[in-house]
Amino acid sequence: MFAKSKEAIEKAPALTKEKLTELGLNISKEKTRVVNFKKDNFDFLGFTFHHWKQGKKDKKPSFM
Repeated sequence: MFAKSKEAIEKAPALTKEKLTELGLNISKEKTRVVNFKKDNFDFLGFTFHHWKQGKKDKKPSFM
């Protein structure tokens, strides 16, 4: 799940759990965590998602 604000990401687990329960699914608490994508990388389905950093000269986002 991605969200632009801390408030939105705090609401996301309850909304997601509700929808997944309707489908007979659940979230693994051991595998689920909140990351700040501006600072942290994360692994998902065997892939590592790298965050972006500001460029040194032009301050535009650049891939790490």
